[in-house]
Amino acid sequence: MKNLLTLTLLGLCLVAAAPSSSAQTMEGPLKKKFQRANLLPLHDAASDTTSVYMMPMGLTGRWKDTPPLLTAALGSPVEGIRFTVYFTYPGRAYAPPRQVMFRLNSTNRGGPGLTSGEEVEVALKADGVVVSSAKSAVKTHGFKSDNPKSDTEYVEQMSDIPLTVEELGRLAASKKAEVVVAGRSIPLKGQHLKALQRVADAIAAEK
Repeated sequence: MKNLLTLTLLGLCLVAAAPSSSAQTMEGPLKKKFQRANLLPLHDAASDTTSVYMMPMGLTGRWKDTPPLLTAALGSPVEGIRFTVYFTYPGRAYAPPRQVMFRLNSTNRGGPGLTSGEEVEVALKADGVVVSSAKSAVKTHGFKSDNPKSDTEYVEQMSDIPLTVEELGRLAASKKAEVVVAGRSIPLKGQHLKALQRVADAIAAEK
């Protein structure tokens, strides 16, 4: 269970934060806007850069609609594809970004969930129109868990696709949105679009 809790907490940031990162202290209206948008700022002292991450949300898998902190009680690592968005700025003082990254993270038993290669084609569509597309590098690593049985092998993969702030807004405001990964279409549901809209609103409010 200890290993599972650790993996779950790591999953909250989708392997997002470097070991040297620490929570960014914020006060006042900005802190409240970030909290409402479920945004977590992390400052890396080594590079003096702050990265701001949205809490991940599930897209596929049995537990895709389960809040991340509850998945530790489910008995095994959470399989499926999740996503988050994040952006960075120099130093600790907030600076509105021009670009955000849409991150996909997959955890799969016995093999890769995104691609068997080192790159994958990813496209984001809003109402049938491609908002952004890219051939994205894929980071892959494996780990073992004692769930559901001893020495179960899992493969975790991570891939990023860039979006301008305007493209993020278009995606969030769409009636029908989807992520296309290696030709596979995965719909973004209403709760996903609402979460993206809160992020877009938080960024826009501070410009």
